[in-house]
Amino acid sequence: MLDFLTVFDMMPSPKVVATYEMDTNVPEPFCFVLNISELAGADVLEIIPGRVLRRATEKEIEYITDFMRKRFGENFSRGLWETRRPKWGKGSYVKLPKKEWRYFVIEFNGGNEELALLEKALCIAPCGLELGFTLSRVTLGKKVFPACLYSPPRLFQSLSALSYAHSPERGAGQIITVADAEQVGEIFAALKAHDNGVLDLDRIFKLVFELKDLPHFSPLQILGSFAALESILTHAPAPADLHDSITRQIKQKLALLNRRWQPPLDYSSFQPLPHDKIWSKMYDYRSAIAHGGLPDFKSKLSVLKSANSANALISETLKKTICQALKEPQLLADLHEC
Repeated sequence: MLDFLTVFDMMPSPKVVATYEMDTNVPEPFCFVLNISELAGADVLEIIPGRVLRRATEKEIEYITDFMRKRFGENFSRGLWETRRPKWGKGSYVKLPKKEWRYFVIEFNGGNEELALLEKALCIAPCGLELGFTLSRVTLGKKVFPACLYSPPRLFQSLSALSYAHSPERGAGQIITVADAEQVGEIFAALKAHDNGVLDLDRIFKLVFELKDLPHFSPLQILGSFAALESILTHAPAPADLHDSITRQIKQKLALLNRRWQPPLDYSSFQPLPHDKIWSKMYDYRSAIAHGGLPDFKSKLSVLKSANSANALISETLKKTICQALKEPQLLADLHEC
């Protein structure tokens, strides 16, 4: 269970904790995952120790749809999870049979630390699952209340982005495999064991979650991702040393890390450009945004193809770097200083 008096100090902290009367008939605790289309290889996947990912029950779906309707009207009430959109932008949305609805939950009855670690693990896992809200129980003295925890800006921005990404085949969701679930579990275990005394990652996660409160298509998302990456890998450059620039540090240190990553960064969209040239162009992209310009993907930045491909690269790089910091914190601490 969650302790009501400390729940606001969780990192990332929920902005709203909606409590119910003790005898309110609500489902057992669960986290609603926004963006899954199906589970591959199993009906139930263990996502972290003792917590499973599965399709929502009818009672859970009723709670989810009521929650969404009360906060967003009909904008996000059912369409993202119960319909298939037309393939070519014309025609009507198709209502799916119940067995194909995309409501998925993680059974959850843990404490404050476990929920915070779960949110962090999902944030940097390659599968990119998004938690919408958590229905739990909170303790206040000797009393226990049902409570729903969520961040209104983060939830709205996630739903807006998912609505934009809604495809005919999979809706706004992803196919989650046993391997995906195992990766989340491994990251969760590494977070639990991590020593912030060696490398402080709390400040990085704080920034990452604050970025989620912004529109997903905002240029500030990109600048924030670069800032988070730089704060892990770089030190303030010496003014008189031209070889100590932030860009040069990023290129050299990422080249080292990329040789350790399996799989390495996905540069397939930028071939045949080498690593060094790709990151030079990525920093041209960053500079254009930072100085209020419009990135030109038709000429100067054409090798990056598009904002989508460049954004995907910085997002993937940040996730991989944080995961590497969990595996080898001393290495990342040393890289930061060199």
